[in-house]
Parts: sequence; structure tokens; C-alpha cells
Amino acid sequence: MTQYFSKVIACTSTTWLNSAQFNYTTYNVRWSQDIINPDTTHCDIMLLTNSEDMEANSNHPFSYTRVLGIYHINVVYTGPRMLDYTPRKVDFLWVRWFQYFESRLVAWKDCCLDLVHFPPMASDNTFGFVNPRDVLRGCHIVP
Repeated sequence: MTQYFSKVIACTSTTWLNSAQFNYTTYNVRWSQDIINPDTTHCDIMLLTNSEDMEANSNHPFSYTRVLGIYHINVVYTGPRMLDYTPRKVDFLWVRWFQYFESRLVAWKDCCLDLVHFPPMASDNTFGFVNPRDVLRGCHIVP
């Protein structure tokens, strides 16, 4: 994946956004929206864990992150399978990942929430980028 980053040309400066809205379906099959703002307490999101991370997280189905910034940038991709030199808008979230306290899988019958914390800032993969399309919904992480 890192070989593709050298094939991206930024056409404009990165734009920081104040908030992002995520649509989701409620338990009673109604439409609702979460508004995420990194400057408020509404800055935590949950994602489905991909298959590679699922083994590292002891089969937890969700990943939790704190959104530090919401950005978009216009880029031109010049690598394999490029279409043309037209700039395309790319949206992304800059996040700090939460880590699970325990390695056990929390089941619904246990009647308890996942226990998460921030890993040390110096460790690998503490910070990262997320495609906004991968966000399931906002969540509230209790300190």
C-alpha cells in the first residue's frame, strides 16, 4: 500500500472541516444521523474491524477511535490503473486508535461494555487515517 502513496500528487492544500455527519439505521429501522466534531465531546467513532485486525484484537468485531481532524484534499493519482489527470476530492479522518484492555471477547450475555484505553503515544499505530465511508456511527466512550 505504501508504494501507491508516492504516486499521489496534491493539487491544493488540505482543507480542515469542523464536523462530519454520518447516517445510520436505528434499532427500529428508522434513519438517524451522528454529527462528529473533533472540538467537542462528540468525537468518538466505531468501525467494523477488518479480518487482519480482528486476530490482533482477539476477535473483537469493532474498532474504536477518537477523531482528531476531518480533512479533504484534491489529489491526482499517477500510478497503475490511473484514469486521467483530473484532480479528485479525497475525504479522510485523522484518528487516534483505542486499544482493548482485555483479550477476551465480550458477549451480549455478559452484560458489560468493551473496555478500551489509549495506547502509549510512542507505540506504532497509535494514530492513523480512516476513510469516512468506513464509519459505522458515532459512540460515547466513558472515561
